[in-house]
Amino acid sequence: MGNYVAAVSGDYFGINHDDYTEIPSNTSTIADVLEDAGISWGEYQEDMPYTGFTGFEYENPETRANMYVRKHNPLVIFNSVTERKERLALIKNTTLFLEDLDSKKLPQWVSFLPDVGE
Repeated sequence: MGNYVAAVSGDYFGINHDDYTEIPSNTSTIADVLEDAGISWGEYQEDMPYTGFTGFEYENPETRANMYVRKHNPLVIFNSVTERKERLALIKNTTLFLEDLDSKKLPQWVSFLPDVGE
């Protein structure tokens, strides 16, 4: 999980586990940098159940295998994102990625993260 956190913040904060983690809201992320520069952004998670989901994992209803896991969704680990509804609204699943792509509404900066696999 530390490498995902570092990818959006520049630091892994000593994280060497996959436990549920929240990083305080006084910590900057790529979201702050992009917004300060007036650059639109979005994060897309393959099988996240719905926009802004902050749960630990989401299991496939049929196979019970973990599809989405929070540790691969770096921005929801930061309270500076989860405490702001307008930021959570920018973290979507594949279905919405495809809709945004088809309607030519993708943001300027995009992160797309796949499931953990089955």
